[in-house]
Amino acid sequence: MTTATISSRSASDLLPAYAAGAWEAVAAQSQASFTARVAGRPVRGCLPVSGEACVGDSAEQCATTLVARVGELSTFSPILDRILTGPGFLEADAYPEISFRSEELIQVPTGWRAIGQLHVKGVDHEVACQLSLGSLRWQADGTPRLSATSQWVLDSTWITGQRIPGLSRRVVIAASIVLEPSR
Repeated sequence: MTTATISSRSASDLLPAYAAGAWEAVAAQSQASFTARVAGRPVRGCLPVSGEACVGDSAEQCATTLVARVGELSTFSPILDRILTGPGFLEADAYPEISFRSEELIQVPTGWRAIGQLHVKGVDHEVACQLSLGSLRWQADGTPRLSATSQWVLDSTWITGQRIPGLSRRVVIAASIVLEPSR
């Protein structure tokens, strides 16, 4: 597969002109959802996401930081939530956040990828996520909102620190973020 870095392109090649500037995630409408297989069955859950994006005049001036609060993880099973946020898994008391910081944007045949660092349990992991942008929507109060989705795959040992029989090696994460201009 051929990839081309977009560092020489302007931000307007990436996003429409209205997107230039600083944006922040609308927490009530932004989340990261995950799926992992445990003992052959899918386990699904979600975490609220906050963060910000800056769209500049060039790709080098574009950056994103997203933060998920581990203690607010929800699988809709209180017992499973306690297990996943507790010792042996995400350890929410010691590591209350998982974060992603973009470092580079790359154009690929299927669209865009953001390359960056995923910070899980005190360790940075380089990841690439598929990135898609929705259209601009205007709220009743005149505030513009922009949606973005991304998807990446984690190694389950980043979460557990060890290989657990019956737990799939891959954990698929999908983030759905709604952005509005920073105030």
